[in-house]
Amino acid sequence: MGIISDFLKNRVTAPGAFLPGQQKELLEKYSSSLGLGKDQEAAKAFDTYSGSRIQSINNFSKIEIGEDTVGEILAADKKAGNPNAGITALKEAIAKALQQQNDTKNANIAFNEFMASIQTNVEDPDSDRSPKDWVSALQEAEIKAIEAIKTQHDAEKKALEQNITPQMLSAALDCTEDQAKKIKTDMIESLKKSQQKELAQFENSVKKSIIEIHKEQDRVTFLAALYESSSEMRAEIDRLAAENSKGKDSNVAVEYNSAEGLATFKGIKVEDLKIIKAITSGRDITKIPPGTFSMKLPNRWWAPLYSGGYTKGMKADLMTMAMAVKASGYSSITMSVSHKKDKDHAVELGRAAYAACRESGFPIEEIVIKVNGKVMSRDELFADAPSLLQAIDTRAASYDKERSTTKTPKTPTDHFKDEMQKGREAAPAPTAAPDSDTAGPKPA
Repeated sequence: MGIISDFLKNRVTAPGAFLPGQQKELLEKYSSSLGLGKDQEAAKAFDTYSGSRIQSINNFSKIEIGEDTVGEILAADKKAGNPNAGITALKEAIAKALQQQNDTKNANIAFNEFMASIQTNVEDPDSDRSPKDWVSALQEAEIKAIEAIKTQHDAEKKALEQNITPQMLSAALDCTEDQAKKIKTDMIESLKKSQQKELAQFENSVKKSIIEIHKEQDRVTFLAALYESSSEMRAEIDRLAAENSKGKDSNVAVEYNSAEGLATFKGIKVEDLKIIKAITSGRDITKIPPGTFSMKLPNRWWAPLYSGGYTKGMKADLMTMAMAVKASGYSSITMSVSHKKDKDHAVELGRAAYAACRESGFPIEEIVIKVNGKVMSRDELFADAPSLLQAIDTRAASYDKERSTTKTPKTPTDHFKDEMQKGREAAPAPTAAPDSDTAGPKPA
């Protein structure tokens, strides 16, 4: 009786289960289910920057001097076997101008240690960490790293501009003063372009890790919502975990403590569930090809309260399907709705589908809505209801902001200090049936 009463007390409903407030509660409660791959893109980001940055005259080898290039002149000097003193001096001056600052090296070490602490946080179930802090702390670490990289870039440009003179270039490369001035201009422009590329590469690497964290959070919160929504879904997830634990995947586990309501499901994938019941309504969601989900909606005349408004059962069911796609790791979605006998109602379904996708966290540009097999733009869907579109987008934007805004410790690096020390020590949609509605989303 204790387990049953705990379950009923903790039971979640939609659409609340898919909105930021309850998602954060579920994430906290099931934080031990979170897991990230060991080869995080961001973990190598600073090292990649340090190893690929412009560091010598060889990085300017394609700059032209008349009919020759800097690279060709350097190659000829090397082949001669008697290094030109001017070229040697130029090489040393450029290398000195582009040398990595000690502050940048220290920032590299600090960033690497921070990334190691994140991994320790994920892997250590006893770690005093909040999963909602992972993204915000990583973003702050990224800001500090970017500040260090930009400071390094400014120092490089300043040193190149001040210490590499046209006279030095002219003497080393045997060119006119006008040619030397152009060479210096080309070098500075080449340096700026390379720096922009370096910074973008670093930011993209961190972005990939942040996206991976968000996807993992989506997986856990969706499974947690299903797990607490019905005894049938709880039994299905338990079954899958037990089945997988006997197979090759040793990372899958489900644990339940009736006193604490704790459950973990590491390694369980949404696409592996044989049944999915919509939260609140309990309607069957059918999987077709991978990443595609379908549900038969009730006839609106038989169930007027189900489809009425945008906070009723239909919205909850559509959001369940949208979140199933999101929790499967997809960042875009195509939601198909059909009602061949009533095209106006089909458009209403399309609007509800758009609202479900947006409020589930899909960006506007990543949503495709099909009504009776035809793709409809936002403007077409809401042609006679612009205020409704504005209300949906405003509400969704507030949810997006809430999902991305987390309470960050004042000093995230201190938040993970103990963990860092531990880490160092331990090292297509179905068509409508007669008198019924159908809906089916899939990744775009």
